[in-house]
Formats: sequence, structure tokens, C-alpha cells
Amino acid sequence: MKTTIYTLLAAIVLLTACNKTKVSSKRLAGEHWKVVKLTIGGTAATELPELHFSDCDPYEEVCKGEWEKGDAHAEFAWGFTEKGKKFTLSNQYSSDGHAHGGHEEEELAELSENLSGVYDVVSSGRKSMEFKCSSTVGYAGQEVVLQIEKE
Repeated sequence: MKTTIYTLLAAIVLLTACNKTKVSSKRLAGEHWKVVKLTIGGTAATELPELHFSDCDPYEEVCKGEWEKGDAHAEFAWGFTEKGKKFTLSNQYSSDGHAHGGHEEEELAELSENLSGVYDVVSSGRKSMEFKCSSTVGYAGQEVVLQIEKE
């Protein structure tokens, strides 16, 4: 009897952990979000991009998205881990490692690379989320705060 109870409790904990990651992923998947706050080392960015997250199943594929600013785009991979407590952004360059577009697209690709990292999830709601990281690729040692809202 005790074995059955422990097995049932373990299954509930495992399902709950998976569900938190999946719930967070579903909030982003297939949606446009605008960056409402981006600070790097305490300095606020003035030109804020939008984010588009592909509709995906994080257990079946790598989820992709795009930074968007005007006509410029830069791809990234994204995902939640640790029961939805961590959020990963990972820059996805073209095969030769360079952006193919104008100056704005190159800047956006550089931003995407610099902001790549594993973020702590500060808040995760249906219409807004906030992430913090002090170990991004381009700003190691500086706290990066990224706050987004659903459009």
C-alpha cells in the first residue's frame, strides 16, 4: 500500500513539474510580445524590439523565435527549464555566422547574440513576464532585465 502511495505521489510531482514548463511555454508559443523594459547593468535601452515566438511543443522540437524591429529580424531558440523557473534565449545565426540585411538587421543580430543566456524567471503571467540574468554572452557580470508584454 505504501509503495502505491509513494508511486502515485512521485507521478503527481513529475506531472506537475512538466506542466509548469509546458504552461509557461504555451503562454509564449505562437504569440507576439513587445519588450517594455530592457536594462543592461542598470542602463535602460531606448529602442526596444518585439519578440515573436513560434508555435511549438518544447518536448518535441527546439522552439524558435525572432527579434523584430521594423523590417529587421534576428532568430533565436528559446525554452523554459527547471519547472518554469529558468528561461533560455540562444542566438541562431545564419550558416556563415553573419546577418544578411541592412545595418538594423546586423544590430538586431548582435543584440540577439549579446542577450543569449539562461535567465531567472522573475514573473510569468499570461500577459507579462520578466526575466533576469547576470551571465549573458555579451554582458557577463552585468544584470540584464528583460520585461515583455503580450500584444
